[in-house]
Amino acid sequence: MVTRYAVHDLLRIESGIASNWTEAPAWVRPSLERAPWVVVRRERVLIGIAVGVRGADRSERFATIVDASAVCEKLTPGDLVARVRDVGRLDRAFHDVRRAASDCDLTLGPVGAFAFELASGKTSTTQRSDLDLLVSGDGVSRASLRDFLTACDGISKTFAVTPDVEVAFGNRAVALRELLSAEWVVAKTPWGPRIIACPV
Repeated sequence: MVTRYAVHDLLRIESGIASNWTEAPAWVRPSLERAPWVVVRRERVLIGIAVGVRGADRSERFATIVDASAVCEKLTPGDLVARVRDVGRLDRAFHDVRRAASDCDLTLGPVGAFAFELASGKTSTTQRSDLDLLVSGDGVSRASLRDFLTACDGISKTFAVTPDVEVAFGNRAVALRELLSAEWVVAKTPWGPRIIACPV
């Protein structure tokens, strides 16, 4: 069976692979030794998987390509839901956001620093981190998205956490708030940002 990789999937890769990346900054190898996880990027490539390596802070990001043979494990945003506990403000906020999504018939999962932390077991978020989320756009209605946004605004006030939500439509994604505020929106695509007609 062919394994498919989607944007935001987290991949645990073979140790030592960074030694093959001669163009990699010095921080990349120790970062992967600490947590051998990379995230699938939206860029389209002919061979391999476009991924990003996270460093200790936001300024440390490295884009590269890995071969599928180097992947030891894959976790989707949906897979990570089961790893959320009740140990911090993002965890507690996520549980409320997930309940709100379920009430609105939406499917979501964590992405960004929170997802990396859940996958790797290494602290990646701070007290200022947003709760980055990906919602599936399959079959969603504008009304359900609007109800969900209202719920997120309430959760933000309760936990002092900002749910930063993107809605995915195939290989495109649009920020939830923008999706509900304009007829034409900026979508993230494999070819870079594109202005598209609002898909809902």
